[in-house]
Amino acid sequence: MVPSLPAPPSRANSFDLLRLLFASAVAVNHLLVLSAAPAPDWLLAALLKVAHYSVQGFFVLSGYLVTASLERSGSLAIYGEKRIRRLYPAYAVVVTGCALGALAMSEAARADIEGVARYLAANLAFLNFLTPELPGVFQGNPHTEVNGALWTIKIEVMFYLALPALAAVLNRSGRYRLAVLALIYVAAELWAAFAAGLAEPVMGREIANRLDQQLPGQLDAFAVGMALHYSKSLAASHARTLMIGGALMSVLIALAPVSKPLEAAAIGSLAIGVGAHWRAPFDAARFGDLSYGVYITHFPIIQMVIAAGLFAGFMTGASIAMAATLAAAILLWRFVERPVLRKDSAYRAAERHP
Repeated sequence: MVPSLPAPPSRANSFDLLRLLFASAVAVNHLLVLSAAPAPDWLLAALLKVAHYSVQGFFVLSGYLVTASLERSGSLAIYGEKRIRRLYPAYAVVVTGCALGALAMSEAARADIEGVARYLAANLAFLNFLTPELPGVFQGNPHTEVNGALWTIKIEVMFYLALPALAAVLNRSGRYRLAVLALIYVAAELWAAFAAGLAEPVMGREIANRLDQQLPGQLDAFAVGMALHYSKSLAASHARTLMIGGALMSVLIALAPVSKPLEAAAIGSLAIGVGAHWRAPFDAARFGDLSYGVYITHFPIIQMVIAAGLFAGFMTGASIAMAATLAAAILLWRFVERPVLRKDSAYRAAERHP
């Protein structure tokens, strides 16, 4: 979910900082939710909303940056290679590491090798929702999922697969390209309306929410990112307008829930306005591109800290969990993510030209 950037990524824009903030916001929300720590309802609701906006922000940035990556790639094979190298090795290490940890620590897991194999097969295929638990693992925790944050990775992969076809259609659309993206945005909102208006009464809220979270319902965020990429020259000269417009739309959505279909446009305007056209106040990638590592490791680490009984004091448990997550992200970048990047990766270029 964290694509490559034009070199040097951390000094030319604020994308690294934004993505690290987005990943951290999701992690903070999970700290409270997974630990079932006593907290006011308004705080839980606010953190959930921030986490939701952060995931939407990730999707917007993917639409913007991965479209640029596709255009820079000399072929579909190179595009696919870059996406696999950036996404899958770290993902596979985390999923496999959780399974091996279960076998090492849980007698129930060792007694149910078939269950562990099912977990591995489903999760390595990005189908986390099929088998989110490991036998005997985290059964005493308030929540028993091993890594509930991985549902977004499936959506990322589906977008990566669909993007070449989408880009081909948009390139053929010529001057109507933005109009086609607007239609995609509207179609995604209609899917969300279907999930809320028709699916929920028939199938229940949980199924309706799952339908809304699938790619048709998330294409609005990707479409915003793609549209802002295709109009980046205009966006660059109106960065302040983008940010003000995004902020005003956000206020409107808060005051008038009927305007919620504007949510992806608001988040996209803010994220791209800040990310692409404002210089980061500090180098968020000094120790590497850590946002992906933070995102895919924080959930099981929080679960382990809870299982170890270290959340008796919330701040103690939270501090241990976040420190361990940061350490895991650094190690993952240093020993897994960075070594498999192509030699022409923006991050390697930045290291060669400090």
